[in-house]
Amino acid sequence: MNEATMSQNDNQLQECPDCKQDSLKYDSQYKLYECQDERCKRIFNQRDLDRKSEVLSDTKPKTTVDRAQSPSYLQRIGPAPAMRPIASIKKFPYSGTVAIISICIIVTLIMIIVVYPLVVNPPLSLPTQFRVTEGNMQNTVTWEMADSFDEVVIVCSTTAYPESADDGEQIYRGSGARYVHEPLDNNQKYYYAIWSVKSVNGVPQYSATNDFMSGTPYWEGSNGEPITEYVDYGSNYRVAGADGNWIELTNNIAAEDPSWKVLRSFLRQDQTDREIYDDDLFVCGDFAEMLHNNAEEAGVRTAYVVIFFEDEEVGHTCNLFNTTDRGLVYIDCTGSKTADVNADKEVQLTEGKQYSPFAVFPVFGGSWGDMGIVEEFWVVW
Repeated sequence: MNEATMSQNDNQLQECPDCKQDSLKYDSQYKLYECQDERCKRIFNQRDLDRKSEVLSDTKPKTTVDRAQSPSYLQRIGPAPAMRPIASIKKFPYSGTVAIISICIIVTLIMIIVVYPLVVNPPLSLPTQFRVTEGNMQNTVTWEMADSFDEVVIVCSTTAYPESADDGEQIYRGSGARYVHEPLDNNQKYYYAIWSVKSVNGVPQYSATNDFMSGTPYWEGSNGEPITEYVDYGSNYRVAGADGNWIELTNNIAAEDPSWKVLRSFLRQDQTDREIYDDDLFVCGDFAEMLHNNAEEAGVRTAYVVIFFEDEEVGHTCNLFNTTDRGLVYIDCTGSKTADVNADKEVQLTEGKQYSPFAVFPVFGGSWGDMGIVEEFWVVW
């Protein structure tokens, strides 16, 4: 029976060349023959049957099966028509080879599209141990390279952490492990971000992630003093002026210890001692604050001194200069309550001794009495 005859009546069954049962049914839609026997379920095309017929010498007569009288046919009807091509491919004699070839093609494409770029151009690793060390007018940025052939790029901003390599000022690109960012403004916070980077066909390629750090440059003098500071004694006491505001000292990075001649010249032209002493407006703490800040601004390094006397609840203040030729010199510039006179005074400050100031400029200054026995004092540079 040929294909044309079978297509006229799909209900006719013929002998399956494999299981030898009258169970081979022709599907005119897909032009395939399917064995209806559950133990076989083979699928053939016309060429397969022609090849089989050349080998087999006899065939059984074809029988007709009534669909209405064959419940087993309904059970073996198999997948819905829309699914038949998929089922046919699975059962086609050469489907295993086709599937293997298809899988090989898919795997090859994945290797070309995904794996090959990663092998030829692997993703950049992020540098580790990213640190910022603060200093005087500078921040020192350090890191450890993830791969020796990579470079790093460091971006800085004064407003927020950079979110990309273009978000801020690019201050460094290279293969080192340290960069000193200077000159900077003290007490200004700087935000840093770091990426690994390398050029691919002339275009910079950055690591997918980055790291962040910040640093605020600060100045610290030889005695540990910062740019600005309050006058604290231990952790419980802080000195205030007549108005109740804290005494605040401003230090100058460029200030130097003066000679006695330079110090006298500065005191001669400074007008702090000309202020009138007023218990409610301007007291010794304010005099010493003003002289300190004026001296530092003029480049003369000075300290603030707080003094306590025996059997006295109220203390006193003065200033200290470390002269290059006379050593430590204590200057008391607290002015008079009534007269506008030169009130610059020198004093020998020793615990257990009388506090006895004397005029630095006797011709212009007045006379000053003893203030009491010094119980203790401390110095704030």
